[in-house]
Amino acid sequence: VEKETLRMGEKSRESLDSAMTGIFEKSEKDLSNTLKKEKVINELQKTILNYLLKLSKAPLNEESREVIDSLFNTVNDIERIGDHAENLAELGKSSIVNDVVFSDNARSELSDMYNKVLSTYTYSLESMRTSDVDLACKVIKMEEQVDIMEKTCRLNHMRRLNNNMCSIDNGIIYLEILTNLERVSDHAVNIAQQVIAQSVNSK
Repeated sequence: VEKETLRMGEKSRESLDSAMTGIFEKSEKDLSNTLKKEKVINELQKTILNYLLKLSKAPLNEESREVIDSLFNTVNDIERIGDHAENLAELGKSSIVNDVVFSDNARSELSDMYNKVLSTYTYSLESMRTSDVDLACKVIKMEEQVDIMEKTCRLNHMRRLNNNMCSIDNGIIYLEILTNLERVSDHAVNIAQQVIAQSVNSK
């Protein structure tokens, strides 16, 4: 079950990656890939949760029960990350239809924010795979940096708006992308916190 959950995590990561590539490259193909992957992620979620439900009805010791509870939470966090990837793909499609062009500064900010978020999520999956508490703690610290980056990006965006360097429509899509990325890192932290909780419970 843990291996399948991690496989689902990788699918969400790929989905996120193709959504952001689609936004940056204005690539319909990458955006459509995200929407295809989202269907696979939802199927995996359903299958894994059904299996966990069966397991939870079995006679289990305390530790096994805690692992199952933890996996329930992690599977749902991974599925939510897939949802945010889908939201990003929809924003990408909208930006193509409305011919949205981000300024060099806006693109650079989104790229920096995405790279930090992707690292946060990648480390959270790795901490789960290896039960590495130090790595899980690193994820929590990185998420604090993501929050700071998001606030800075919003301030910079308001400055651009006030100086008429950005249109309202472009700005809405920019802010929506930021929001979805920040939420991904929130879910990455939830995954990392499950790793830390498991470590405490197993001692």
